[in-house]
Amino acid sequence: MSAIGVLADDLTGALGSAARLRAGGLDPVVVWKSEDLPRELRPRAAVVDMRTRDSPAGPRATAAMWAERLRKMECRRFEQRIDSTLAGTPGEELAGLLEGADLRDAIVVAVPAWPDAGRVCVGGRIDGVEVASALFDAPADVVRPEELEARVAAGVTRLVVDGEREADLRATAVAVDRLEAQHTIVTASPGAWLRHHPVSARPRKGFALVVGAGPKGAGLDWDTVAAGGETVTVESERALAVLEEAQRRGLKCRGVVAGGGHLASRVVDALGAQRLAVSGEVAPLCARGTLVGGDWAGLAVITQGTEQCPVSTLVEDLWRD
Repeated sequence: MSAIGVLADDLTGALGSAARLRAGGLDPVVVWKSEDLPRELRPRAAVVDMRTRDSPAGPRATAAMWAERLRKMECRRFEQRIDSTLAGTPGEELAGLLEGADLRDAIVVAVPAWPDAGRVCVGGRIDGVEVASALFDAPADVVRPEELEARVAAGVTRLVVDGEREADLRATAVAVDRLEAQHTIVTASPGAWLRHHPVSARPRKGFALVVGAGPKGAGLDWDTVAAGGETVTVESERALAVLEEAQRRGLKCRGVVAGGGHLASRVVDALGAQRLAVSGEVAPLCARGTLVGGDWAGLAVITQGTEQCPVSTLVEDLWRD
């Protein structure tokens, strides 16, 4: 479903995390009613205001319910939004998330610092409060960002990352991105580091897909595509297969450029879209929309109605998100 699903206990936390994800290159949706997160919705980031303080089921069961719903929508990355002062019941909510997402054996990484707000984590403590005690019912290692990968390799499954500067959050995002290639990771944070994570959402990460006269039967150099900033050109018959393989590899497609209206119609049909939300014009006769419905909801599509506007100009517009 999404690059990441975030569970927050209230709307302030949900909006804060969503704003950071937006700054990092994603377009998150914020919901608080289960019917507003239908199975056919496929956002790259979903942030839930669980309203746990008003829920008669309690924080753990409420978090489990939302996590299960996201799991059934094929969400692959989870984050528990915690209060920057560790107020509330973050341990109960995290336990519920792990239960509902069926991720009890996942590696859990807490990134509690928010340096820009004066919240630093030193020795695993925020304002004297021990982060591990507030979050986990098992021992945890306190690490610097540069130590994170080594401790996971040593078998540690509960970790608290110290951070005093924005650079520490960036370094943590890079380390977690590398770890996710081999491990299932769940994170917990007040949201500060989400402007750097997921790394795949950052500018010039991912690729642009041009549907036109691409090479027949040629294999893609996926290592090059994964490095980011690439334009992949394929024939219309291969567009869906390329997108599915990219999703399997955890790579983000920034959007699709289709040459001509007939070809664009075939593309949106192949992607199972129900309708298009109009975003505007990139250039005269070159309009931009966003897919609504289907597995690729949220994907940008630009139609090239005239060769006077080169494909390179349309592709560049996809990187401005």
